[in-house]
Amino acid sequence: MDFPHLKDTQFPLIDNVNVYKYQNNFDYARWNGKVSFKLLNVLWNSTYADVPYFNTDKDRDDWFDAQDGYVGTLESLFNNTPENTVKIPIPYNDAYKYNYLVVEMSMQTSVDNPINYEDASIRISRWYYFIEDMTQFAPSTTELVISLDYWTTFIHSVEIPYLMLERGHAPMMQTTVEQFLANPIMNNEYLLADDFNYGGETIIKTSNYMPIGNGKKYVLWVMPFSKDNYDEIGGTPYSGSSTPPTFSNTVERWGYQIEVNGYQWKYGNTDYSDADLPIYNAVQTGIFNGCECFAIEGIHAVDFFNHMVKYHVNFVHAIKAMFILDESLFIKNNEFTYEGYTIYIADRKINNLNLQFTKQQFGFDSKYANITKLYTFPYSMLEITDDEGSTFTARIENCGSISMRTEVSLIYPFLNYNVLFTGINGGGSIPYTWKTVYDEVENKEMWASDFSKFMMNWKVPTYTLYVSAENEYAANNFAGMQARRSGAIKDYENSVRFGNTTRENTADSFATSTSNVNRTTSKNVTNTSETQNGLVANNADLNTKKDADYQSGYSGSAVGGGSYIMDKYVADVVKLNNDCDADCSFTDTGLTLQQDYIAATALVNATGAVLSGGISAIGNGDLGDLGTGLVNAASTAFTSMAVVTKDSGVANATKGATRWKRDNAITYIDSIAPIQQTYANALRIHDFDFRYDTTQRFSGTNGINNSNEARNKTCDDSNAAATQATETNNATWNRNANIEAEKANLIQKQREAEAQYANARLQKPSEYSSYSGDFAGDAYQRRGVRFNVRTQNKSSIAQTGDAMLRFGYALHRVWDMSNGFHYCKNFTFWKAEDIWINDGSGVANAATNAIGEILLKGVTVWRDPTKIGTVGIYDNI
Repeated sequence: MDFPHLKDTQFPLIDNVNVYKYQNNFDYARWNGKVSFKLLNVLWNSTYADVPYFNTDKDRDDWFDAQDGYVGTLESLFNNTPENTVKIPIPYNDAYKYNYLVVEMSMQTSVDNPINYEDASIRISRWYYFIEDMTQFAPSTTELVISLDYWTTFIHSVEIPYLMLERGHAPMMQTTVEQFLANPIMNNEYLLADDFNYGGETIIKTSNYMPIGNGKKYVLWVMPFSKDNYDEIGGTPYSGSSTPPTFSNTVERWGYQIEVNGYQWKYGNTDYSDADLPIYNAVQTGIFNGCECFAIEGIHAVDFFNHMVKYHVNFVHAIKAMFILDESLFIKNNEFTYEGYTIYIADRKINNLNLQFTKQQFGFDSKYANITKLYTFPYSMLEITDDEGSTFTARIENCGSISMRTEVSLIYPFLNYNVLFTGINGGGSIPYTWKTVYDEVENKEMWASDFSKFMMNWKVPTYTLYVSAENEYAANNFAGMQARRSGAIKDYENSVRFGNTTRENTADSFATSTSNVNRTTSKNVTNTSETQNGLVANNADLNTKKDADYQSGYSGSAVGGGSYIMDKYVADVVKLNNDCDADCSFTDTGLTLQQDYIAATALVNATGAVLSGGISAIGNGDLGDLGTGLVNAASTAFTSMAVVTKDSGVANATKGATRWKRDNAITYIDSIAPIQQTYANALRIHDFDFRYDTTQRFSGTNGINNSNEARNKTCDDSNAAATQATETNNATWNRNANIEAEKANLIQKQREAEAQYANARLQKPSEYSSYSGDFAGDAYQRRGVRFNVRTQNKSSIAQTGDAMLRFGYALHRVWDMSNGFHYCKNFTFWKAEDIWINDGSGVANAATNAIGEILLKGVTVWRDPTKIGTVGIYDNI
């Protein structure tokens, strides 16, 4: 070779060097000048969007050896790789159908006898090129424009321990959907970097409604009762109607029909005489609310409460609240039986329901169902709603072992559903203790999650019990009605006692009166007979004496004159008295005939008394006695008239007349006193004839008077007996009439009580407990929690899914490359943000830089080079 400027060029510090004296011991005859090449077609290109990856260089070489292609050799004096072009002995038209060139540099001269410094263990024997273009150089020669395939040639010659992976399929293959959904919060490590998102409103893919309280129903009620108090409620059911009274006599003097029998006032259905409303201050679930909670099966509740409002209204009075729960929401303790019904004491209970996600709930198309990241926000979420519109949204990736805990407070008045969700945004629990009102310590747990953010509270709806107005009236007025009944019986008995007493007293009084009349008339008969007989005897004796006097020579003229004056005196007194009586009669015109009869009788008696008194006085020779007899006789007569006079005016007139008569009598007595004195002896001595005649008359009328008195007795006795019978009979009728009236009063009072009870039926019923809370759950039969799995719409999911299937997940994390580049079935996409690459592995910087650039730009690495561009993205995960 000619180096024309070698002599002209002065190199520094080569004075002692003679280049021409270099001893070249290389035997060029050992170089055979043969370079093998192979033309073929591959499915990747120099853009490095897709590259193959073989586990080893040998696997790579074996694969290329197995591919069809044009194999040839090149003659070259030097063992040098092509740079930008290479000439091959193939016509242009044949060469143009190839896109890849493999050049193999054989070892000089052989493996057994290499040239100096050649190391078979590190040498690159094969070089891989992309045919970028070609030019026809000669009819049988084509010049290829080539570029080195740095990836295929040098990927195993560089060391890449880590990548700062921006995105790729590798993290996509770390967590399956099943693994993630089993416990999302623990398995979301590779899933939460911001990624493709095409937005749009989320839609409900699946909805699972979990009713709360949808089991066997029980009716519960709260009251200040204990179990033992039920036996103290009292009240005895009875049937039938009121009974009329019956009556019986007694052995007492009260007599006729005083006792009342039967006479029951029955209204309503219960005898409340032994009813009570006991109170028991209970401590319920550690709260001193004074109440206990009881439960009965719903299928028996209607019968039970209808029975209670009918027969035990006092029981209903104590009910503070009534509501409905299913058997899963409370504990049934201390079963007991009351009135034939099974009742339980209810206690609170916490239900725990574990929730588990499934792939099917998200409803993804089968092409995207295995993309785990689609099960995270914003592509998917969990929505929890209740029937009142409360809505909570939870990210699936923040959910752990989700549990729905349901508890119902049975503490009146705080009756409340409490539903909370644990295992969202955290997991586990924190233990603590709670001291109760009984000074007992209970072990509790507090959940280490955001349960309070995902909590629902609903008021337990309470219902009203209706008690008919008549049953309410019967219960509330039972004691009063019994008192009224007792009072009615008492009034009847008192009235009967009074009537019986009045009747007996009347009968006794008139029996006594009749006896008195009988004794009086008998005495009158006796007295009349004795009087008449005495008068006859006295007159006979007097006549005998006066006859002796008369025989002694007294003049009869004196007797006659005395008789005339006395007769005149008596006539004058009678006349004056008659004048007074006439005046009294004029005043007494308004009195009854009976009163007139009594007054006339008194007048006759008075006149007789005057006459009798006057005669006696003259006969005794005592004018003073005569005046006194006249005055007293007149006074007695008119006093009798005054007693029977009912009118006060007549009584006063009578008193005036009486005084007048007394005055007249005194006046006349004073006037005639001398005359009386003058003729007194003459009257005594010469009265013989008069007395004799009188005796004869008395003697003749004595029998008549006795006979008349006997007849009077018979008449008076008969009248008295008739009066007694009539009055006694009348008293009996009055008593019986009063008793019948009182019997009617008894019936009437009973009817009034029944009428008041019947009238109560027309009144509105009473309400116990009260309506409160939200009844929608019971009314519409939907009380529960709805779990909605929401995802983005189908279009957004498809866009995101395709992008992830093609390019994997965003990660932005360091990735350990010790497991190589293959993670998916066919291809794995890699895009790095930074690369740990060893530049000192013996590969030129051009190779390391090229590989680094490929990974930073993003590359799809294929398992099988023959599938590059021939398979889709849906069968790669």
